[in-house]
Amino acid sequence: AGYIRINMLLGHALLRESDVHRDVDGVKQALAQFERTVAIAEEERRRRPELPDLAGRYSQYVGYALEELGILTGDRRYHLQARTAHHRAAETAREAFRKAPNPRTQRDLADALCDDGWCRRLCGEYRPAIEILREALAVMEPVAKADPDSLEAELDRKSTRLNSSHLGI
Repeated sequence: AGYIRINMLLGHALLRESDVHRDVDGVKQALAQFERTVAIAEEERRRRPELPDLAGRYSQYVGYALEELGILTGDRRYHLQARTAHHRAAETAREAFRKAPNPRTQRDLADALCDDGWCRRLCGEYRPAIEILREALAVMEPVAKADPDSLEAELDRKSTRLNSSHLGI
């Protein structure tokens, strides 16, 4: 799992650097690194099925890179591909929460749903985006209420509300 995480962190560093410079080629390098990370995680899980689904979890980073490419190039196809990646990450988070319901997996699910909903908005799929973001709010509310002093939960809830407000929710 450490090797997989290091690959993901390398992609994250590449994406952040290219984002600062608005560098399309750099974002493509980050995307390739994230896709490599997902492939490594898929192979590792085939060998050891008891491992968590890191490929599904790290698909969100593939989605982030694709979103950024869509923004930088104006090519809507990147956003449509990002939608698939974010949906996979959301379903992985949903399954992790189902298997082990706790505040961390609940927060992860809300975050993944928020990413999925936001990406659907980028794709012009406003009705599905609204429904997904409403679900994200519903999932996040109990976490925030259970620990009202949690800065992380409050930031997550505000982020979800901000993304929702763009759709008039």
